Amino acid sequence: MTSNEHGRYFITSGRINDNIADGCENSVTCYSPSDGLIVASSVHGLQRVDVYGLDGMAVKSITPEGAMSANVNVQSGIYIVRVTSTGHDKPKTFKLKVK
Repeated sequence: MTSNEHGRYFITSGRINDNIADGCENSVTCYSPSDGLIVASSVHGLQRVDVYGLDGMAVKSITPEGAMSANVNVQSGIYIVRVTSTGHDKPKTFKLKVK
């Protein structure tokens, strides 16, 4: 993943190929770098990104078709983001505050 895809660099210990092969915990990330934006990324590629409000109602859902990162535009608030990666059986869930 290059830095221009998501605006941040990641520092890992060990060789990158080892982390990908082992399915490391940090291979799926989700954060809000600016107002109204959620970025989800995975070294394995993304299958689906679901965004829910705190009331449990679906806000947005996208299927990035194996892309390494995806941007989701939302209003300010607190969200539960469920990211399904191509390389993992179980989705990873994040709680984010978006300004």
